[in-house]
Amino acid sequence: FHDMVSGEGGKIQLLLNHKLKRVAVSNNRLTGIVLQHREPSGVPAPVSGKVFIDATYEGDLAAMAGAALR
Repeated sequence: FHDMVSGEGGKIQLLLNHKLKRVAVSNNRLTGIVLQHREPSGVPAPVSGKVFIDATYEGDLAAMAGAALR
């Protein structure tokens, strides 16, 4: 997996060991998220982008963004 991501020439930023804190939705579109590293002193990290992949176990990002899901 890491080889595949690194083969994209830096176009994909992979953030591991973070938890989702907030989402930003504009015109029914996810425009940004705020993550926090799971360490106790983890600093919130705002992330903006055109595409987000919800790789959480239970669809946390989609649910927090208000997306229809089952």
